[in-house]
Parts: sequence; C-alpha cells; structure tokens
Amino acid sequence: MYSQAEYNRKWRAGNPEKAAEYAKRNRTKRKDAIVEYNREWRARNPDKVAEQAKRNRTKNKDRIVEYNKKWREEHPEAVKEWQRSYHERKRLRVNGKTISVNKRPKTIGCEMCGEIVNRLEYHHWDDEHPCLGLWLCWNCHRIAEGVDKNLHFIYLREKESMVLETLI
Repeated sequence: MYSQAEYNRKWRAGNPEKAAEYAKRNRTKRKDAIVEYNREWRARNPDKVAEQAKRNRTKNKDRIVEYNKKWREEHPEAVKEWQRSYHERKRLRVNGKTISVNKRPKTIGCEMCGEIVNRLEYHHWDDEHPCLGLWLCWNCHRIAEGVDKNLHFIYLREKESMVLETLI
C-alpha cells in the first residue's frame, strides 16, 4: 500500500501531460495567493534572494547584456533622461557628508540619544524638504522609522493584549 504522496508522485510520472495541465490550472486559479506567498518569502529571506540574483546574473550575463542593449535602443528618451539626472542622483546618495545644498550638516553624535558613533544615518520626513531631518544612530533611526509608520501603536497594543492574557 502506498502513501498518498507516493501515489501522487507515481501518477505524475505516468501522466506528465495531465500533471502539467493541472499544475498550470492551479497556478492560474491561485495566482494572487502565490504572488503574495512569494512576496512574503522574499521579505523573510533577503540573503537567499540576493544569492539567487547573483547566481542568475552570473549565469545569464550575456542575455542580460543583450536585453539591456536592446532596451536602450528602444527607449532612447529614457536613457537620455537617466543620463541627465546622473548628478542629482549622485548628490542624493553621498553618504556621511552634507547630503546636498540646503540640507543639514552632519552632527558629531545621534540627535536623539546623543551616542557618538562612527556611522550616522539621516532621517527625513519629506523628500520635498530634505533639510527637515535628524542625524541618528542605527537604533534611533529604526525607532524613528517605526514611529513614522505608526508601528509603535501596534507594538503597544500587542504588548498590552499579551499582558492581559497572562493576567487572566
């Protein structure tokens, strides 16, 4: 007597066309769930995603070069715009210096906790007004991002519900 998994495996081996048809129909029917699962998996496994991307780039280097060349030929306006905006992109990605003209200069320590660290991160609230921001250490920057996304309310609510559960 076979287990269900063994039976299914043998059936798929003996009926490859039907198995492929069923799999395709299942993927079509569950497309949204599959996309959501893949999104969650990529968020949980960034190291594996980066490793896969690196292997893919190495394995398909010639195809990628050819694809990029073809895309640039088909989209010359986008290429020109990208080239024109080079200096702006470069100015915005400078790390550890004054971020750009009219942006706040880097401080010696974290502006929230006062800790002096080698690497400070600039946290700003509005891309239109980059001078409105703080130089923060890594820990304080994570806290500030959480507050901006209202995650602190969720944390406090969950903490309170867990405390109530333990008391009951």
